[in-house]
Amino acid sequence: MQKDLELAEKVMANVENFIATYPATPGCSYLIELDENGEISKYRVTSLGTITVSSSEFVEARRAREAKHAEYERLAEEAALKHKMLAQETDRRYYQSKAVSIAAYEAAGILK
Repeated sequence: MQKDLELAEKVMANVENFIATYPATPGCSYLIELDENGEISKYRVTSLGTITVSSSEFVEARRAREAKHAEYERLAEEAALKHKMLAQETDRRYYQSKAVSIAAYEAAGILK
C-alpha cells in the first residue's frame, strides 16, 4: 500500500466508514480483514462482552440453519407419509377381515 496511494486512500476510507458505522465504546476493538481490492471482507467488533460478527459469517450461519430446518421438515413429512400409509394398510386389513367374516356368516346362514 505504500506504493499504491490510491489503494491506501480507498482502504482508509473503507475503514473510517466502517468505524463510523460501528462507533467505538470504551474497551472496543476492531479486527478487520481486507480483500485484494481493499474492501472489507470480514470483521469482528468486540466491546465489553459483546461480539458483532461480519455479515458473511451471519449469512453462512443462517444458511446452515435453514438447510437443517429444511432437512427436519423433509424428515417430518416422510414420517407423516409413512404413518398415513401404515394407518391405511391397517384399515384395509381390518375391513378386509370384516368382509371375510361377514361372507363366512352369510355362507353359514347366520346372517340373512
